Amino acid sequence: MRLVPIVLLVANLLVAASFLMDDPNAGRENEPSRRQIHPESIRIVGTDREVVAAPSAKSTEEVREPPLACATWGSFSESQVAAAESRLAPLELAARLSRTETAAASSYLVIIPPISRRADLNLRVDELKRAGVTDQFVINDGELRNGISLGFFKNEEAANRHLAYLKAKGVSDAVVSPKASGNRIVTLHLRDLTVAERATLEAIASEPPSAELKFQACPPDAGSG
Repeated sequence: MRLVPIVLLVANLLVAASFLMDDPNAGRENEPSRRQIHPESIRIVGTDREVVAAPSAKSTEEVREPPLACATWGSFSESQVAAAESRLAPLELAARLSRTETAAASSYLVIIPPISRRADLNLRVDELKRAGVTDQFVINDGELRNGISLGFFKNEEAANRHLAYLKAKGVSDAVVSPKASGNRIVTLHLRDLTVAERATLEAIASEPPSAELKFQACPPDAGSG
């Protein structure tokens, strides 16, 4: 009879052991809390980097202002230049404006420059005759004395045409010489012009009195006092 309680005890122990083996979570209630996952402590690494935009091609290029220009405007007669300068007044270019004046030609001579020795002069006259140049005479007074006149013309274009004709005949020492009229012609010079000033000047120059307008790079000392 004493074996019955012992058998029952062993049976209960076996049942309990088999129960524990079937439940893998049994006995883990007291596992340390440090091994538990806390979502609030999770941090994603690498998303907080500062984003630096790459410089654009335009930002890396040096922005350069167009170079300043110089200009010549003319020639004007003495009566015309006052009107031209008054049209420039709104641009306030007085400090950058200058003028040159030259004698105006009333006519043009085609000549052989003065020959100092009379014998050489006579020899040259004979050579011209043999070349077929018969329209000639020796100048006997003034600053061109002992020169040989080969033609008298009202405009420079006609004088240059005659000069070309003479050179074709072998007259290589002839030149065109303007004859002063006593009047003056004026050319205006402007320096250090911006793009906007240049555009305005072009518009002004298109109005009468018209004269040739030329732009060019300013010389190195154009802006100095």
